[in-house]
Amino acid sequence: MLLSRPALCALASLLVGLLMSGCATPSLVGTWCNPDASGCWAWDRFSSDGRFEACGRALDDPQPFRGAGTWTLQGQRMCYVVEQTTPNFWLPPGQRYCTDIVALGRHEHRYRDLDTGAVFTLHRVADTDRHCPGEPPR
Repeated sequence: MLLSRPALCALASLLVGLLMSGCATPSLVGTWCNPDASGCWAWDRFSSDGRFEACGRALDDPQPFRGAGTWTLQGQRMCYVVEQTTPNFWLPPGQRYCTDIVALGRHEHRYRDLDTGAVFTLHRVADTDRHCPGEPPR
């Protein structure tokens, strides 16, 4: 496909604008809320060094849970490997879990569970808004 010079200039201008505004490459790095009717039932934190932490309390279990490990993103496929967990975390240590990222923006991301096909939406929050059950308030 051949673009005209004005079209190429417009495209280049758009790309430069996106790069300058920091909008060109949204990232999973940060803290994400797994929403429910009363707020967040769980939080996921992805660090730029490839580490993740998850915490929360499931509706069907009064005990808080925690998990930690490593994560990678290859194209649309995000995978994490669990290294440490509480006994009630949904995956045991050593288990790998992968999803397909359906949409990724500055304020939310949606992913598809590869086993069930269900799509889930998470919302970015400030790390100070993360409230892991059992932790003292910040």
